[in-house]
Amino acid sequence: MIFSVLFTRIPETLTAIFSRTSTQQSLQTLAADPSVQADPANAGILSLLSDPSKLSGALDGDTSFLSDADPRLAAPFLEGFATAAVSVFWVSLCVVLVAFVLSFFLKATPLREKSAIQESADEDAALLAQSAADTTGALVDPGRAADPAASSAPATPTPGPTARR
Repeated sequence: MIFSVLFTRIPETLTAIFSRTSTQQSLQTLAADPSVQADPANAGILSLLSDPSKLSGALDGDTSFLSDADPRLAAPFLEGFATAAVSVFWVSLCVVLVAFVLSFFLKATPLREKSAIQESADEDAALLAQSAADTTGALVDPGRAADPAASSAPATPTPGPTARR
């Protein structure tokens, strides 16, 4: 999204910069200078200046012609790019502000009380305890402990070896 905003704005800003009379006059003066015309690094920009219809798409592809060119010739292109980049920062600011406001409406997840290693150890201990209970059997009758009526009823003594009448 950010780059689409940038590359949508570049042709508009280049058109606005190259439509200024001050820019046109300075570029015409530079284009007439024999030292600027003789430098092969300026050939890319000079060809763009000879056909103004190509200016809006000049920064869509290969921009290497700007790195070695005369800084006075490259300045309007760099200004256009910088002006387009400002739009990107404004759009990014809006997106960040909306995200910041939305963050107040998100529920915070609680932090863990135990580490993942401790939770894993507790699960392993519970599985070992269940396995041991299944192997040895329960020491208490689960039916009697679960039935409250059975646990409140008086236990009837069973005659055993110590009980004599």
